[in-house]
Amino acid sequence: WKELEAHGWDVITLDITKGKDQDVHGPKLWGFLTELARKGAIKCVVGGPPCRTVSRMRFKRPGPRPLRDRGDGRFGLPHLSAGEQRLADHDTALVLKQLGIHMQKYKIGPLPHTKYKIIFINLV
Repeated sequence: WKELEAHGWDVITLDITKGKDQDVHGPKLWGFLTELARKGAIKCVVGGPPCRTVSRMRFKRPGPRPLRDRGDGRFGLPHLSAGEQRLADHDTALVLKQLGIHMQKYKIGPLPHTKYKIIFINLV
């Protein structure tokens, strides 16, 4: 993304491991991101589901047990403890928020007078 900045793009990178101020669930940050999307200031959103709850490696042994599958258990398998379900819910909410930013971006479309921004979300 440094190359993009060198060409005049504003790049926002987010990684919760870098600090709580980068938590997409935080109301201030979420409000900022949705406002950018609402104004049509976001050109691209890059990211994916947090692998800690969706990784196929959870089905390999030894290792942590699966928390979800690709069917009816995509939001959490029936055997989950309360803590595991919270983790699955947290990561599901991150993905839905990312989709929400995408939807807002395409609903509004870019405004001609707006400087485009790129947002990269590293969901951990």
